Amino acid sequence: MTRVGRRLVAAPVLLAALVGGVTACGSAEPAPSPSSTTSLYTTAPNAYEEQRDAGVTRLLDALSAALTSGDRAQLDALIDPLATPEFRRSMETAAADLGPKPTPTSSRTRADAAAPSSRAGSSNESAPSSAPAPSKPPAPTRGDPLVLRTLTYRLAPNTGADRLIGGALGIGLSEAGSTDSWVSAVTLSYALGGTSRPGVDEPVIEIDQILAFARYGEDWKLLGDGALIPAADVDPDAPTRPPQLPPWAFPGLRVVDVTSAGGTSAVLSYPGTEPTVAKVRKQLAPAIDGVTDFWGGEWTRRAVVMATGTGAQFAGFTRTEQGQTSAAAAATVYDAVDRGSRTVTGQRVVLSPAAGQLSESGVAVILRHELFHVATRIDTVADAPMWLTEGVAEYVGRRGSTGSLTDLAPDLAVQVAAGTLPDELPADSAFAVDTAAARVAYQTAWSFAAFVADEYGEDRLRTMYAAVAQEGDTGRVTAALEKSLGSSEESVIDEWQSWLRSEVR
Repeated sequence: MTRVGRRLVAAPVLLAALVGGVTACGSAEPAPSPSSTTSLYTTAPNAYEEQRDAGVTRLLDALSAALTSGDRAQLDALIDPLATPEFRRSMETAAADLGPKPTPTSSRTRADAAAPSSRAGSSNESAPSSAPAPSKPPAPTRGDPLVLRTLTYRLAPNTGADRLIGGALGIGLSEAGSTDSWVSAVTLSYALGGTSRPGVDEPVIEIDQILAFARYGEDWKLLGDGALIPAADVDPDAPTRPPQLPPWAFPGLRVVDVTSAGGTSAVLSYPGTEPTVAKVRKQLAPAIDGVTDFWGGEWTRRAVVMATGTGAQFAGFTRTEQGQTSAAAAATVYDAVDRGSRTVTGQRVVLSPAAGQLSESGVAVILRHELFHVATRIDTVADAPMWLTEGVAEYVGRRGSTGSLTDLAPDLAVQVAAGTLPDELPADSAFAVDTAAARVAYQTAWSFAAFVADEYGEDRLRTMYAAVAQEGDTGRVTAALEKSLGSSEESVIDEWQSWLRSEVR
């Protein structure tokens, strides 16, 4: 599963939550190929399967080349005429999103080139004006098609019973001259670049897929995805997790590069997000610097930000159900964490359509908050308490902001003014999405981080985060908190309550 950090819009405080889990990725290095002269087989190799694997592998190699070359004719030749319209559109969308940069067009039209600059002896033609044409501000741009650092499809080990293509589709394939069909597990491996290679130069991401193929003579063609032939042992009514999607799952993908402290960052976007992209391009590098100023430089200091233009896009990339996060402005997602190599794969800051309503300063707050999750992911266990992960992230997001607690945490301030003070740190369950209680939980978590920074100093706040973020067990969390602040939890809560009273007055 992809771990997701959800951030809700609640004026004036922007809220966030973390849900989900992690899936492991395989090694990006290919396994060594055995020599045919020295290999020993416990059973004789199946000539039919070897031939089928070789044919489909050639098809998958050609598919990778077609998607990244912009050669529409090459792609069309790989897709079976009986493929579903939905599958064909998905392939065409990928090719358009990943195609090479459009060839720049001359600002001078053919008519301009053909017309002479002046005509001697023509008395009724006015001389060209020497006054410059009025300048117009450049139109917002979302950049160019995405250039990947790498893209490959390969056959994956197949488990379970074979999926057979029968019925009307099977009859249609036979009538079209197909001599065989196959439904197989496939691994899509890719790594982002940007407007060019290597771009953001991220680790390789792997996505498991199911594809269906049809054979014609010695050639194979793409027939569809796993939805075409569902597995026989899967209950169609059982709840399933939304699939992991690559960036080119939706049409209109464009990318711009942003130079940041750790190298090239990338802003991926979809139609209708031009204003958001303009704000992100301006604020991304400063936001990375702001996180580094608080946390230190031991992280990549570059990022991938995705600006989505529809609820379906946001839900797709966060692997949530559309409508569940209608108030969210942003989310952080990742694919896998390897603590041994201190590598995180597939980190993304995903902005929802709601982010388009934010001011430039609001976008800056969101970026700092979400980038703090990116920076600390390797040092944060999956079940670390949300009062810590969200509270400190919100503190970093709003670090340096002016305004009272009433301005920054209005719901909490109302409760404090009424004499209702938090007597414990909020539980994870209090951060449920899209509820009034969640707004108070986020504001309460932020206030505790702000209190620690104010009363103990930012160095101690960082120490507290580093210690508590390694724990999920309640007892160990309490012990880490007390050790890092040098005081009992009860005493710290009392001090926090006094700080809240003083801030609301």
